[in-house]
Amino acid sequence: MNKVDQISLLHLMETGTISETKIKKTRQIELTSCVFATANNCEKIIESLLSRFVVLQVPEYTFGEFAQIAVFRLRKENVGPKLASIIVDKVWFELGSKDIRDVIKLGRLADNEQEISYIIRMMRQNQISSQKLILDSKQV
Repeated sequence: MNKVDQISLLHLMETGTISETKIKKTRQIELTSCVFATANNCEKIIESLLSRFVVLQVPEYTFGEFAQIAVFRLRKENVGPKLASIIVDKVWFELGSKDIRDVIKLGRLADNEQEISYIIRMMRQNQISSQKLILDSKQV
């Protein structure tokens, strides 16, 4: 969330109002609200906003938890248990991902082990290219 939006949320939490200004006209709305939020990290959240939340650190998945959730989710994509198990192993161990969305992508795209391996290779190449792009942009 960008800083302007964070400041707006902070203002809502402090005053119970949202303000919007357009073409020298301002309107305000009073709201009764409760705010629940999640984030992968808190580094970019302004301190005055962060101080209004209870920060709970949730431990990362174990492989067993990841596999159980992934296989359950792949059933909804009509992926059989054998193929689901292969997808889980390849996403966790070869792709190095703990993201269930990667499992779902593979489940939707691949019909057999060869296709899974091919897609994993392509995803890894994309990861490497993305990391290089990020590194290059930091050097500029």
